[in-house]
Amino acid sequence: MKTFFRILSLVLVCMMVAPILLACGGGNGNTEDTTTVEPSTTPADTTTAVPEVTELTLFDDGATDYTILRPDSEEAIVETRAAVTLSTAFKEATGKVIKITTDWKTNPVSDYEICIGEVARMGEYYDIDTASLGENQFIVKAIDSRIVILGKTTYGTRTAVEWFVDTYFKDANGESLSLDTLKIEKNLEYIGTFEIPSTLRIMTQNLLATDTEYEGIVKDPNWASRIKVDLSQHTLAVRQPRILALIEAYQPDSLGVQECSATWRNYFDANLKNIGYRRIGANKNEKIGIIYNMSTVKPVDRGSIWLTENPEKLKISTEWGSSSDGLTERLAMYVVFEVIATGERYIHFNTHLETGKNSIIQVKQTEVLLNYIETICAQKGNLPAVVTGDFNYNSSSSSYTTLMSSIVVDAKYESAKSTGTGSFNKFIGQSYASLPIDQVLGTNYGIDYVEYKVVYDTDNGCFLSDHYAVYADISLTK
Repeated sequence: MKTFFRILSLVLVCMMVAPILLACGGGNGNTEDTTTVEPSTTPADTTTAVPEVTELTLFDDGATDYTILRPDSEEAIVETRAAVTLSTAFKEATGKVIKITTDWKTNPVSDYEICIGEVARMGEYYDIDTASLGENQFIVKAIDSRIVILGKTTYGTRTAVEWFVDTYFKDANGESLSLDTLKIEKNLEYIGTFEIPSTLRIMTQNLLATDTEYEGIVKDPNWASRIKVDLSQHTLAVRQPRILALIEAYQPDSLGVQECSATWRNYFDANLKNIGYRRIGANKNEKIGIIYNMSTVKPVDRGSIWLTENPEKLKISTEWGSSSDGLTERLAMYVVFEVIATGERYIHFNTHLETGKNSIIQVKQTEVLLNYIETICAQKGNLPAVVTGDFNYNSSSSSYTTLMSSIVVDAKYESAKSTGTGSFNKFIGQSYASLPIDQVLGTNYGIDYVEYKVVYDTDNGCFLSDHYAVYADISLTK
């Protein structure tokens, strides 16, 4: 009986303890989470992340929102030419035109601009520390949606544009690409280094002013056997593109021309700009002139005189001869140029002296010319000077001896490398003359003479003029 009561008491105790154990979660078999979760009042974030823009679209399917912006200044010759270079590359690549505009204050401002050089946007819409650039450095940088192309100097800006064109518009062989779309890095920042030119190329060319000068000569029995050119291939209209091609091929920094008649002047003024050149005529008579490379040098001063006993007023001498003696107006001119890449300056004199009919007049004109060179050089702080021209005499003449008697030396004999003999071909060729009458001279100070050359180029056997071009490569040392 005691045993029965013990068992019954144990059962009752178990029945009392079991609910307590279950309530405490002590049962290992109970894994169901019975916790009630209240619904959230915060909406789920279903926004799709917008990828960061890493490229600027310069153009797409040939269309563009961009314009090329250049400084609004007559002095911005280099930047203007660089803008044209870029727009030409754009058109060649896409077949479409990109607009060029200036930073003139009344022109609208756009976020999509390719800024060439130091435009008015600098300091207001963006900043670039040009002081940190070296003289031989440039920067191409994307700033927001603008593209800035800038050098420490204008020459550097031109080089920067050339880099941009070569990088984005041309293939490895320098050929223009055909593009439908062009994108550049939004964080583009390229600082380039270039070599500052160490030499200048000075050239001279007598153009031959007329079509008819040789018509009578080729009929002369004394010349007929020697001059056998087809005169129809030596008219001005035919020869003009040849001279333009010569300039483009040899890239002189400054070029003295003689016999620059009105027909030549009109042609040059219409076409030189297409190859980056400009003409300056003598202000007394434009039949002589100086053509210069707008990308490498810029004119800062100029002047001219008559080669007479009264150089400022008298066109033809009365003491040495007269027009009745067959004398014509003979001049000398000068232009002071500043080298864009370096800021150095030099004077370029150009002239055309009397023919050999009267050697005394040649000597007199040479004396006036030499005095003019010495005077202008002194006035300009003894700047180095070059002298080009058709002198109508060679190094065997007394006039040449006079010219070499002071501060002038001959690049033909001063240059480390010198090639070429006669420069007057008379439509016969190199064999006609053994010494040049077209010369490149210079001062005996401030210049190293590197190379001299008579250019014997023809166009399929046809001449550019009855004179060959002559050039000298020089280095300024002052």
